[in-house]
Amino acid sequence: MHSCKVEDGTGSEGVRRAKRDTGPPARSWLAGPQTLFTGRSACYGGHSYGPGARPYHLVHFIVSGSGILRMKETTFHLHAHQAFIIAPNELVYYQADFDNPWTYEWIAFDGTRAADLMSQLGFTFPMIVSTLTQSEFTDVDGQLTLMRQRNHKSAFDNLQDQSALFTILSTLAQSVRQTREPLASKDGGRAGSYVDQAISLIGQKYNSDLSVEGLAAEIGIDRSYLSTIFKRQTGLTVKDYLTSFRISRSQEILFTTDCPVTQVARMSGYNSVSYFSKAFKRQMGMSPNQYRRWRRSRLARSGT
Repeated sequence: MHSCKVEDGTGSEGVRRAKRDTGPPARSWLAGPQTLFTGRSACYGGHSYGPGARPYHLVHFIVSGSGILRMKETTFHLHAHQAFIIAPNELVYYQADFDNPWTYEWIAFDGTRAADLMSQLGFTFPMIVSTLTQSEFTDVDGQLTLMRQRNHKSAFDNLQDQSALFTILSTLAQSVRQTREPLASKDGGRAGSYVDQAISLIGQKYNSDLSVEGLAAEIGIDRSYLSTIFKRQTGLTVKDYLTSFRISRSQEILFTTDCPVTQVARMSGYNSVSYFSKAFKRQMGMSPNQYRRWRRSRLARSGT
């Protein structure tokens, strides 16, 4: 939890997250992954997210329409009754179709045992779940609808949410046993391992003084070689990937806290608030403060 006051906010889709008691008394007796928030959005044509990364697991269920998910130069064309699962700190881009934009629901969760559970269930990331049956999709939609309707003021509500989360993950696991479409690396072997290590280090140390030289040295390879294989696998330079990752982190901090921009800059890995503000505006088309006001105005208009 950041030291600044945390607002009752939303996920990155701009829909109000369910109000919940996230303090120790409500969560300490619940073992395993914990639901952070759920939401639903009818996107306009071309609406997109990213490139960006989030610090939690995120599952989207496509209710209707279509769109694309892109990661490491691989593009997935997705449609109604499919789901896509994104791991923490994975840099992704997704966009609604211009002519037939999707409506989707999502659930975000974290916890010390979340990664272990996802591994045991056989998920790889990003995982594209082939079309769910009508019965499976109806069950998931019903669980998510109930989660959004709960008051989230009691331990009983939290227990119901955890039960719903496990039910949803179980449904997905049953589906992927039949057919799965995990993201395949375009460059296997040792080169792919080096890129994965670099991405992992960026996720761990994005708020420190990172550089391409430092990453290469920590991995134990030449700087130019890292730059070459990283660009080949992700479609981005190391510097551009790090910038996108940091800016996506700063978006969440700006929206969910009252931290001043100077502190947001430091928390996102920028020593200079001026440089941060320029980088943010270059990527987002508005200043950090303008973005904060815009995100919160969207929440006020949505009313859900």
